[in-house]
Amino acid sequence: MRWSTLVAALAFATPLFAPCPARAQLARDGGAIDAAIHDGGAGGQRSPASAQAPAQDSRFAALPEITFRAINTRETVRARLYRSDGTVDPAVVQRLSRLLRDVPTGEDSPVVVRTLQLIVKVATRFDVREIEIVSAYRTGRTASGRRIRREGYHGVGSAVDFRVPGVEPALVAAYARTFSHVGVGLYPRLGFVHIDSRETSYFWENRAGRSHHGYDRPLAREHAPERERSWSSDADLPWDPAGVTVELDTHPRTAPGARRARRHSRRHRHRHRRSRHRPTLHVFSGDRGTP
Repeated sequence: MRWSTLVAALAFATPLFAPCPARAQLARDGGAIDAAIHDGGAGGQRSPASAQAPAQDSRFAALPEITFRAINTRETVRARLYRSDGTVDPAVVQRLSRLLRDVPTGEDSPVVVRTLQLIVKVATRFDVREIEIVSAYRTGRTASGRRIRREGYHGVGSAVDFRVPGVEPALVAAYARTFSHVGVGLYPRLGFVHIDSRETSYFWENRAGRSHHGYDRPLAREHAPERERSWSSDADLPWDPAGVTVELDTHPRTAPGARRARRHSRRHRHRHRRSRHRPTLHVFSGDRGTP
């Protein structure tokens, strides 16, 4: 090989063995360059695709398991409605759908998840670990399939009649009346509370003895429209808003407007029974977001 050819070959190969400036910089800075790349370059602006997930609320993970006990079938479901990330667990909803089924036909409930959320909110407020289900989904049909009655909000899986062991029904109903977009019925003689999700809140008290279908006395709902206008999905979470004191009216019979609503109902209830018009049920699931 000629001397000139060897010199030219060495001159060509020198850049291949020379240290790369970028590699040397990476070696000196450690992971700084890699972090800058993942942060989206200069300025520390993190791209949406690489942004970290928001921190989870530790209160959801700290929620205890609740035992839902159906007193008619003597079946129980013990579970947490919420997962640790704050979402509702669909597997738990499916189990509760079976527990809340129509007893005569055995048909699973098309349960409205928001109603379950409100029941968990009640359990959290009174720090209980058990809820007794008196009645939930009702098709109004017998085991043979013959329809015998209409069931209102029970017939669409929105309503649940329940008890909170160790807590007076009047106190449970008073707290439930502070919610938005709900129907709350107090049955003091039978010892349970009715709750359902509906578009416009309505409250009542049933003074019947053995029958569920006795006379319902409407209760005042003076602050309900204001609460419904300002409703947000956070209001259905298991905790009351921070810094807000919930005042419970455990004597609804003394509420303003109760006597007037009672006289109005007495004057028109027989006319309503003769009418064949069936009002449309507007179930409120909370999926439409903040009004």
